[in-house]
Amino acid sequence: MFVKMLIKAVTICLGTTIGGLSQTVRIQEMMIDPVFSENSGEYVEILNTGDQSVSLKSWSFGDPGDVDMLLMPGDSLLLPGEYGLILDPDYAGEYDEVIPDSTKLFTIEDSRFGSYGLSNSTEKVYRLLNAEGHIVDSCISVTDLPEGYSMERDDDGLWRVSLVAGGTPGYRNSVCRPDGPFLDVSFKEIFCEGYTVTAYISILNQGNVSSGEWELSFKDSITEQEIWSYGNGEIAAGDSMKCFCSWISPLYGYSNILWHCRYGTLENTGAEKIQVPLPADSLYITEFCPLPADGISCEYIEFYNESRRPVNLAGTTISDLTGTAYLTKTDYVLPKLGLRVAAECPDLRQDMQSPPFFVWIPPEWRSLNNGGDAIVWKDFDGRVLDSLMYTSSWNLQSGFGLDRRFLFRPADRVDNWSPGFSPGVIALDSLPDRAWKGELFLINRRTDTLTFKVNVSNQGRLSGLPPSTELLAVNPSGDRKAIHSFKFTEDCESGDTLRILVSVCFEFPGTWLWTLNGESLLADTVAVYTPYIRSPVTFSEVMNCPSSQEPAEWIELYSKDIPLILDHWQIQVDQRVAELKGVMTQPYTTITHEKRLQNLPSLPAENFPVLSNSGFVLRLFDPDSNLMDSVNLENHPDFTTGVSLENPQTGHPFMSGKSWHRSRALRGHSAGMENSIALRPQENITFLSADPRILKQGAGEPMMITVCGERGLSYAEIHIFTLTGNPVSSYEINAFSSPLAQVFWDGNFKNGSPVPLGLYVITAKVRYVDGTKKEGFKSVLVNSP
Repeated sequence: MFVKMLIKAVTICLGTTIGGLSQTVRIQEMMIDPVFSENSGEYVEILNTGDQSVSLKSWSFGDPGDVDMLLMPGDSLLLPGEYGLILDPDYAGEYDEVIPDSTKLFTIEDSRFGSYGLSNSTEKVYRLLNAEGHIVDSCISVTDLPEGYSMERDDDGLWRVSLVAGGTPGYRNSVCRPDGPFLDVSFKEIFCEGYTVTAYISILNQGNVSSGEWELSFKDSITEQEIWSYGNGEIAAGDSMKCFCSWISPLYGYSNILWHCRYGTLENTGAEKIQVPLPADSLYITEFCPLPADGISCEYIEFYNESRRPVNLAGTTISDLTGTAYLTKTDYVLPKLGLRVAAECPDLRQDMQSPPFFVWIPPEWRSLNNGGDAIVWKDFDGRVLDSLMYTSSWNLQSGFGLDRRFLFRPADRVDNWSPGFSPGVIALDSLPDRAWKGELFLINRRTDTLTFKVNVSNQGRLSGLPPSTELLAVNPSGDRKAIHSFKFTEDCESGDTLRILVSVCFEFPGTWLWTLNGESLLADTVAVYTPYIRSPVTFSEVMNCPSSQEPAEWIELYSKDIPLILDHWQIQVDQRVAELKGVMTQPYTTITHEKRLQNLPSLPAENFPVLSNSGFVLRLFDPDSNLMDSVNLENHPDFTTGVSLENPQTGHPFMSGKSWHRSRALRGHSAGMENSIALRPQENITFLSADPRILKQGAGEPMMITVCGERGLSYAEIHIFTLTGNPVSSYEINAFSSPLAQVFWDGNFKNGSPVPLGLYVITAKVRYVDGTKKEGFKSVLVNSP
């Protein structure tokens, strides 16, 4: 614990600046608590850090109470970069094996350093003085050092505990960067999605000079496969470089990654163990024997790997009804499309027709009960890979095992097993004659062109030509579009895979599900997002001050493109982000905490942010991080407990927050339905119109309000109100039998001051020349330019 501890409160005191070269000599190390006798095992190390030689004749060392002259048996000249070692006067050769021959040795004319030796119980200042008595360097001794460990100065001038017992007398300190470049690799974060491994690594130059150009490579130690390499320019001393790397793991399970870093003529190596999840849908128990006899030496269990990659079984377990045992605690590989047999004892190797190396002996064995038991195969995380529970009613026969008939049927079905003995050999009916599996990977998306990598693997027993295959795109409504069809021209052996690249033009925006279709072909789907030119979804309503009766906070989205897949869309509230997941099936859908709102169309969002009562900024991003909508609701004046804020014009992105108003719905909100303050279509009232319906305040274009009638107008009143009923402006018109009457509103009050941004109501009362009357209203919006 102590070897990396920074020595506390150490002052580096260089004294008064002095002439000449003596100020380049520094105290580098002090052994103040040796494991040897303190009368002979203490030492002080000095170093000439300059580029010229310095004479130490008549120099001295000591504490404020006692300074002693340095004594030297020979030359007193300390060369550039040369170390000197001041030994205890009673030194008895304790460090002779480690002191370099090139180190200059000194002692002192007294019997001890300073007044009472180098103090390890109290902090004391020690000084190195030149021939004129000037202080060249000084340091403070440190208490509570581990016995046998010196105090060393690092490259930055800080004092630290030595990393090695006995210190480094006469040579480079252990706490200093290595002499020359030294690149060390550390894995900071590791993620696995399927067999794709992503890692964030740091390459640190722990040396004291630049590395020059370097190259880093990874190799899997089990398969001996080179999996990743990268090179770049130099890394300065003490600096580091962050790298993102991704590779396809050559196997499932524990992968031991050997890294090799080369720089110049030097290199450094290390290892990192990575846990790649096992493919739970590709590993099977295919044979077991609870009643060995008549030529079968012991119980056994056969395992089959249907995947295209080897599987490291290290850490996997087998459980029965009474306990659990490890199948192997060390690396043991189940080959791709291959079998291996776990046996109770090695004698089974003599009973089998398959090669003896197909059998391994687990470190522990769970006995398979004759009258019935469970066999549960689990991975290192406790996930069940395959399992069955047999009973006495199964067709158990002494001297036989049970062979699995079909992989695709559950293992716990009694009709999926038949008596036999073929450990290490796959039964003929375990695989169908023809079975194909398709895999689809998006590898490039550019403008309106998508490029997929298509893998078709032969999962059947017989080789042959893969079927004609269609590339299908499925929209959120389930409509399928055949985009492209293709054929393979070469046969595929059992267990092999054929690959092809397919590029298609696709102009439909949104998230579509892509898959493959062909005879006897099973394929998963892959979701692909194509960006929109205009946002299909907008913010519609928010509840940030909920009542105690309905305590949930929520954000409502509106879209007319229903259904709409929202996977990987994000809502940002100020700086907090919630990622969306699911399908929007109703035009008005609320986004809330993971617990859904009752009786409302809603989608739960992980990490749903808290909506501040004082306001916030909402932003909506698509899966490509394009900003699709935003609204600033900071310090909005209409925030009210139990009442939501509504957007008066849903379907239009980037509306000003000042145009949002509190809900007029009786329950305080209109979640899941059309907003209570939404602009109504003009066609509902034919005799009253407003153009433009959205007035851009300050743009210089007034709103023209028109009333009309085929019978001829006699008189008209036009009034403009706020949503709360406060009058804004009014007009009276004598029409004199004209078929229409018009007024222009500039978005101001009667006194000429501009109205606040938001929703307003225009009411009209008209009387026709025949004496009939009509009334109506229309909502309009005043927005920012």
